[in-house]
Amino acid sequence: MPLPGPSYAITAVSDDVFVYAVGRFGAPQDEYAVDIYDPSTDTWTMGPQTPFPCVNSSGSAILGAELFVLACPLDGRIPYLYSYDTIAGQWSLRATKHNSASGVGVAASGTSLYVFGGRLKS
Repeated sequence: MPLPGPSYAITAVSDDVFVYAVGRFGAPQDEYAVDIYDPSTDTWTMGPQTPFPCVNSSGSAILGAELFVLACPLDGRIPYLYSYDTIAGQWSLRATKHNSASGVGVAASGTSLYVFGGRLKS
């Protein structure tokens, strides 16, 4: 089942129940989109919008019941790490970084979150 909107430059991750696709490239409001896929019903639903633009330079991972999204803007703004509590249905700012890198990889293992690679803004 294809995404309900543009699917270029998203970050996606699964918690073994749902697939979360965060951010899109298209209209400005698409950058805040969260689409949730339920494989058991083969349907997409719109999740709660992110409190930040998330496109083309983000990574995501699941730790427990939290979806973590690291967004690294290319326009010089400070990058940020947000988490979405899938039980409470709430976004929280978790951290900011001192440098801005695009195209990062994000992974979770155990209770740790890792950020890999990326291209530093010059």
